[in-house]
Amino acid sequence: MSSPSIAILGSDPRGIGIATHFARHGHEVLLFYPSAEQLAGVPAAARAILTELADAGRFERERTAATLARLATSMRLKDVAGVWLLIETLPERLELKRALYAELERIVDAEAVIASNTRDLSPDRLAENMRHPGRLLIVHFQSPPHLIPLVEVVPGRLTRAEHLERVRALLAGMALEVMVLDKAIPEAVAPGASASACAQALIEETVD
Repeated sequence: MSSPSIAILGSDPRGIGIATHFARHGHEVLLFYPSAEQLAGVPAAARAILTELADAGRFERERTAATLARLATSMRLKDVAGVWLLIETLPERLELKRALYAELERIVDAEAVIASNTRDLSPDRLAENMRHPGRLLIVHFQSPPHLIPLVEVVPGRLTRAEHLERVRALLAGMALEVMVLDKAIPEAVAPGASASACAQALIEETVD
């Protein structure tokens, strides 16, 4: 496996689903979580996702081994140092996410993009204490991400245009419907809410 270019921080089912989608589309992915027990279940969970997709005729079963080989795991945060895109799927706690970003900014390159899969927090509040707030945006996958090909991208007021476009192009190149919102949505209205009708239509289409 070559050096991963993308890192998913959090090994909950959504994090594994996101990582598996990237791996399906040829990307080397590092999945970080500070628990050996949690990480031990990643390969089986990813294989189950691929099996479900193959049974539905949406994935070629013979590509399973190669896809799983593109998924790496680590308990060491410093292992994300070389990636350009980091997506966290942490619980919806502002201070927890901000603490992670502070650690990441001490590790990753100044041009690396940090994205949150949040559905309740605004990008401007998330980026408030960052040294490079222009690198932060929201990349919100619907759940389950391996079945619903819809992602909302929400830039903050300071998000750099080149970062937004690079992330949008990456996602669009992986058979995903990308909705880029012009501005942050207040926390009283979750980013995912604007896509609820579209998400429902997509899930009905993909599970038929």
